[in-house]
Amino acid sequence: MNFNFLLLTLLSFFWMSCDSSSHEEDFGLKRISITMDAEDLGELNNSYQAKRPFAARVDFNGRVYRGKVNYAGKSTIDAFKKSLHLTFNKPVFFGRSSIRLSSQNVDDSLLRSLLGFKVFGMAGLMVPKVEPVAIYLNQKYMGLYQMIEPVDMEFFQVRGESPLDLYKAKFANANFGPEYLGQLDDAYTVRIKPKSASAIRYLWELAIREDEASYDELEKILDIENYLNYVAAAVILKHWDGFDNNYFLARMQDGRFRIVPWDLDRIYEAFFLSNLSYLGSNNLTAKLLEKEKCLSRYLEILEEQIARVEAEGLGGKIDQWGARIGRA
Repeated sequence: MNFNFLLLTLLSFFWMSCDSSSHEEDFGLKRISITMDAEDLGELNNSYQAKRPFAARVDFNGRVYRGKVNYAGKSTIDAFKKSLHLTFNKPVFFGRSSIRLSSQNVDDSLLRSLLGFKVFGMAGLMVPKVEPVAIYLNQKYMGLYQMIEPVDMEFFQVRGESPLDLYKAKFANANFGPEYLGQLDDAYTVRIKPKSASAIRYLWELAIREDEASYDELEKILDIENYLNYVAAAVILKHWDGFDNNYFLARMQDGRFRIVPWDLDRIYEAFFLSNLSYLGSNNLTAKLLEKEKCLSRYLEILEEQIARVEAEGLGGKIDQWGARIGRA
């Protein structure tokens, strides 16, 4: 037998035996296989609360990239199935150089985020792209995750936008109440460092002011149509966690804030607080809906969105998603 042919055959067999991804089932979904050195994986697990990134080799449906991985999320950081964050030195998924692999730990169906972002998108809001994926870590199947586009500067750039400031609501404190006006660091994390902190503070101040002129000032600093669409979609989805938490506020080039939804694995929660209704729940919403023209427009938006959701036939869509991810 030709020696070179034999050598090539042996090398080919060795390469195939080392290609773990060829043995990893994708369940009919996109598959992400993460490989890390044992030492780095140990450090990742030992320092999980610090969310430190470590080098990784990421196989995405047969295409291999070098990047970094860290644990992510707040409510899932201590869970057995943790969320992951991948970063790369060039755009990879959805034209993005970073991606969130969300464990959806509180959602046994793993359907809520798919439905939530769909409804918010139908409401005309900018929403992250989301897709179910099968995840492997060092050849071990980690389960079904939702691959979600992070909301950051790159999120807006791929949509042709360039916000001046970006804040993320946190700790269920971002309710525009007077108690946090003096400590906004407890209500928001800054994701794009503002040139001045005055804009978010001014928005908060306007929400709690009672004079007639404050509404006119709100129109200059807040995209009210965008905000009312957000509130209506949140009400339809029973996204009670989204009135004082789990949203982004981006101040756009026109100087007005626009809201972007995030973290929708708790939609359709029980109606457990007496002050939650079709009017939503926070001081800014209450302030706006005190104005008759604003309340009237909000009720129109709510009816329009309900009709749109019914016409879309989302029940069938949910069945399709469920069938697609069931085996994974």
